[in-house]
Amino acid sequence: MLWFSLAFLTALFSATEAAYLKRSFPDLNPFEAALLPSVYSIPLFATLLIFIEIPDLSPEFWPTFSLLLPINIAGVLLYFRGINLSPLSLTLPYLAFTPAFALVTGYFILGEVPNAWGASGVLFIVLGSYVLNLEAKQIGGWLAPFKAITAEPGTRAMLGAALVYAFSAVLGKKGIIESDPLFFGCTFFIAQGLIMLITLPLLGKARLSALRIAPAKGMILGILVFIHIICHCLAMSMVKAAYMIAIKRLNAVFGVLLGGLWLKETGMGAKLAGASMMFAGATVIGLLGK
Repeated sequence: MLWFSLAFLTALFSATEAAYLKRSFPDLNPFEAALLPSVYSIPLFATLLIFIEIPDLSPEFWPTFSLLLPINIAGVLLYFRGINLSPLSLTLPYLAFTPAFALVTGYFILGEVPNAWGASGVLFIVLGSYVLNLEAKQIGGWLAPFKAITAEPGTRAMLGAALVYAFSAVLGKKGIIESDPLFFGCTFFIAQGLIMLITLPLLGKARLSALRIAPAKGMILGILVFIHIICHCLAMSMVKAAYMIAIKRLNAVFGVLLGGLWLKETGMGAKLAGASMMFAGATVIGLLGK
């Protein structure tokens, strides 16, 4: 299945992108960490856009586009704040909460009620989050893993990103349907990058000089982002959004592996087990939840 291969590559490149950023640019603040990949990917999206024929756009395309921009930017800032502040293996797995949050947003926005499979998927994610922080039990009792979730600033930020992405994933799918996956991906992420490039320095949140720290590494980061987004948009156009996002959440497992093997983070046994349980829960929600 082509969509599955593309979703798998999305997971791999998104996790690699996060690990590469954390390893190559350890001194950036969270806003600069979000700005760098957005800016360095703009030339690649702009080059591809030259060769894309403008599709017939639905009348709802630009309203959807405009609504999605601030929502997704908020998610991006929370996402990069998470991986910037805390170990990758303790943050990236919490994106697996996106399908669980989508159950709640789906109920309030669309009146959808989860079935037994959806509820069991949520339980797996909660149990996985407990196992992920199991090391903390040694110093704080059986409730310590849950306390560790709220105590770790990067984890809190990533949970916020997961909640925002529960909205933006659905709106992004809508934008792709109303246009074309490549056209949408290129135009949206060019616009998002330019908005961040203008606003973050003006607000004093990011230094423009951060973009000149290591241009060669920045270009590599831009390539990783570009491949991640193109695979994401193509996969999203081929299958239900929930199915694609469930497979993309394999980046949690990749994130734990990269955190241990590349960034030398500790406690990989419990973290890998927890990340795998969270991914299993996300998959159950995406594939069997109705």
